[in-house]
Amino acid sequence: MWSRTQITLMAAVGFGVISFLILGVAYFMRLPSEGAIVSVFTSTATGVVAFLLGMTQPLREEINREIAREERKEGDPK
Repeated sequence: MWSRTQITLMAAVGFGVISFLILGVAYFMRLPSEGAIVSVFTSTATGVVAFLLGMTQPLREEINREIAREERKEGDPK
């Protein structure tokens, strides 16, 4: 079974790819103005990159688990 982070990552990548394909088709068919295409393309790219960078950061639960693990290690006599 896929984890929550894997599903979210696949959704972000899929959204980015589909958005770029739609924008590419619109650009080559000259449907909207070029300025609109560039602004939408830039905002889509920025959003996808920001989301993927956010996914690389550890989750708060993982940080709390790591802190608890370190505290248990410090409390154990060796």
